[in-house]
Amino acid sequence: MSSRPFFGCPNCGHINRPTASRCAMCGTSLRQPFARPINPSVFQCPQCHYQNRPGDKHCTQCGYELGLSANIGSLSSPLDDHFAKIVRPLHVFLCHCSEDKLEVSKLHARLSEHNIKPWLDAIDLLPGQKWQEEIPIAVRNSDVVLACLSPKAINKSGYVQKEIAFALDIAQEKPEGLIFLIPVKLEECTIPNRLARLQWVNLFEAQGFERLMLALVATAKSLGIAI
Repeated sequence: MSSRPFFGCPNCGHINRPTASRCAMCGTSLRQPFARPINPSVFQCPQCHYQNRPGDKHCTQCGYELGLSANIGSLSSPLDDHFAKIVRPLHVFLCHCSEDKLEVSKLHARLSEHNIKPWLDAIDLLPGQKWQEEIPIAVRNSDVVLACLSPKAINKSGYVQKEIAFALDIAQEKPEGLIFLIPVKLEECTIPNRLARLQWVNLFEAQGFERLMLALVATAKSLGIAI
């Protein structure tokens, strides 16, 4: 085993080579202060960076779902030949307005049938949590953001517009060509100008969900996730 420390990506948790400057999985810089070297007998939480025991399903410190199936501590061959494989779901944030909650909840249920972990405030926010703080964290920790659009959503001012703006900012940090933000039309409506350059999907059409899944599969494949 190499004596040099290897790095757990602070964004996706991928285990990288000792000499890597960027994460091979998602492109995040490993030279930032929070990209710490980790002990091969533990797994670093990608959300709070707490070092958990191999096999832990949730972070002991913050409760984040680790989704590990490989025992990192059992590696016995050279790091260059064998990497710990992280098996986790594709994390998808559902950006929506409250008036569309029913339709978005149906989408949440359909996505959950695959190896996808959709994030919806009504389901994933815990009692007592500050949603103004938790939602930006959930957006940043997501692999894909679905901007769920309807006439009500695009004509409503408020936090849904902030979520879209924040997701657009995060998209600028992603590797070129990675599908991160997808406009999803729940019903016929005009795409907002700031999303118009992105190809959208009409979820209300017969093959709408299948087309959405094609995009999610493409992102998952680029991240080494099977869905």
